[in-house]
Amino acid sequence: MTGTREPLLDRMAHRRMLRRWQALARAAEEAAPGTLRELRQRARDARRPLDQIIATADRRLGLLPARAAETRHPPGTDWFWRPDPWIAPLPDAGWAPLAPRQPIGAQTATFHDCPLGEIALRQQRGTGTRETAPHTLAIEIYGFSGSFLSLVVDFPPEGVADLGTRHIVQLDLTLSSERPQTTYARLQARHGPNVAQILQTVPAGTGTHRVEFDLAYSGLEDRPVEHAWLDLIFEKPQMTAITLHDLTLSRRPRAGF
Repeated sequence: MTGTREPLLDRMAHRRMLRRWQALARAAEEAAPGTLRELRQRARDARRPLDQIIATADRRLGLLPARAAETRHPPGTDWFWRPDPWIAPLPDAGWAPLAPRQPIGAQTATFHDCPLGEIALRQQRGTGTRETAPHTLAIEIYGFSGSFLSLVVDFPPEGVADLGTRHIVQLDLTLSSERPQTTYARLQARHGPNVAQILQTVPAGTGTHRVEFDLAYSGLEDRPVEHAWLDLIFEKPQMTAITLHDLTLSRRPRAGF
C-alpha cells in the first residue's frame, strides 16, 4: 500500500507545483517591479536543477540508440562512438550565417571559405526511435562560391588510444540531400611530424552508408597516433539542403591479429 501511495502523492505534489508556477506566470504580467524581481529570482533558482535533470536525461537517453547500433557492428569492435551533436541538445541550436570556422559541440566543427554568407546549420530532433540518433544536423546552402565545405569530427582519446596499422576504422553515416551530392570522407591521423590520410567516396544517394578505412594502407609509421580526425567534404554544394541524420565511428583489429 505504501509503495502505491507514494507515487500517487508525488504526482499530486507535482501537479500542485505545476499549477502554482502556471499561476505565477500569469500573475507576472501585472506584478509590481519588486514582486517581479523576486519572481524572476525564484524562477531562476527552480530552473537550475530542472535544466540539469533535462540535460542529464537527454545525454543518457541519447546513448541508448548508440548501444543498439553498437550491436550491429562486426565482432571484435573495440571502440564505438556517436559524437555529441547527434546525442544531446547543443547550447546553440543553429547558426546563420555559418562562420568560416564554426565549432559545433566540443569535438565537431564546420569549415568553409564561401564569402556569400548563405549557409545555415541547425540541430533538429531525430525520430526518437532506438535505431536512430536523437538529434540530426541540417545544413542549408543557397549561393556558394567557395572551394570547400566540410564537417570535421575529432576523435576522443578513447578512439586514438593504441590506434595503429592493425586497425580498420569504420564510418556509418545516414544522410539525405535535396539534390544529388558528392560527399567524401577523409580520415587523418597525426603521428609525430607527419599526417597520414585516407580519402574515400561516400556512396551516392539518401540512406545509411558504410565507409571503411584500413590503416594498413594509410602510411602510418610505427609510432603512437597523437591525434585523429574525420573530414566530411561536400563537393560544390549549392541551392540544396543536406541532413546528417546519424554519424557513428568505430574501429576493430583486422582479421588475423
